[in-house]
Amino acid sequence: MACYHHCGSSDRVLIRVGRTFDRPGYDRCVRPGMTLPGMPYDIEYARAKGPR
Repeated sequence: MACYHHCGSSDRVLIRVGRTFDRPGYDRCVRPGMTLPGMPYDIEYARAKGPR
């Protein structure tokens, strides 16, 4: 299961979510804390792209 944990500030951050089965990924703006970006079978990774 992919998840993203953002901590350290109250600012939002832009993450890149990679999907399985060669489907296109997407960007998502998230708040601090734990984020589950989608269904576990559908998400390959979630990583920070930068501040939003």
